[in-house]
Amino acid sequence: MGNGIATGGFSRFKKAQEELTMADIEKKYAKEPAAAHPHQKHKIRARMVEEYFRQKNHKPSAGALW
Repeated sequence: MGNGIATGGFSRFKKAQEELTMADIEKKYAKEPAAAHPHQKHKIRARMVEEYFRQKNHKPSAGALW
């Protein structure tokens, strides 16, 4: 029986990190689409996607200890 702790660990970590980030953004913007007019909803969704990619492509500063 193999150890299931490390099986696919990095890919599961990346997938969970992406889902968590998008879930957090959707929670942050949850009230806006509900109160928006139909023609404004696509603009709100575009801002959500833009923020997601901005967080995903974040580059730490040269002095950061990551």
